[in-house]
Amino acid sequence: MGPETSTAGVQRLPPWMQFLTEGGSLMIQVAENLVVVNQLLPYRHFENWEPVIYEMLNVYNEVALPERIVRIGLRYINRIEIPGPIIPMEEYFKIYPNLPPSLGNRHGAFLVRVEVPQAELEHSVLITFGPADTPQLAGEPQAFMLDLYDRVSRSLEPNEAELKKEVRTAHSNVVMAFEGSITDQLRDLLGVEERT
Repeated sequence: MGPETSTAGVQRLPPWMQFLTEGGSLMIQVAENLVVVNQLLPYRHFENWEPVIYEMLNVYNEVALPERIVRIGLRYINRIEIPGPIIPMEEYFKIYPNLPPSLGNRHGAFLVRVEVPQAELEHSVLITFGPADTPQLAGEPQAFMLDLYDRVSRSLEPNEAELKKEVRTAHSNVVMAFEGSITDQLRDLLGVEERT
């Protein structure tokens, strides 16, 4: 190659492994400096899959011997279907696009995203709300995604006691964000009781 020829370097990414339970309802992802526990369908209550988080951390600690944990995230992605082709957003959601009267109250695709700092040290909840990616056909239910992600970005010891405290705080923050984002009418439609 001559001096005028440039080449792009290709870097090999660190290995990324995924493990799926026999029933397919739980996936563990492991990579360098990363452990992810995904609860898939059928969804279980937090209390039922929370122990898996600590079990996977303990395994990771034994193998990788990390010195610190620099970030913890707990994320719930909620797909919500509401009957009817056109719905008044304020009847179902407390977070939605709010247009000025001069633009009217009808709109197409939208995305609402807000980061809400929490009282707990270094926690924040990222709330993302918008229509689901699937196209809506006439007469079909409206589908929305309510994505709630609590993250704490501070250095932690890699031990179960400290992790439990932060994970449970994150879960409480996500529950609070969910409850604060929906109305009683949607709660009735979903058949969920308000959690405090």
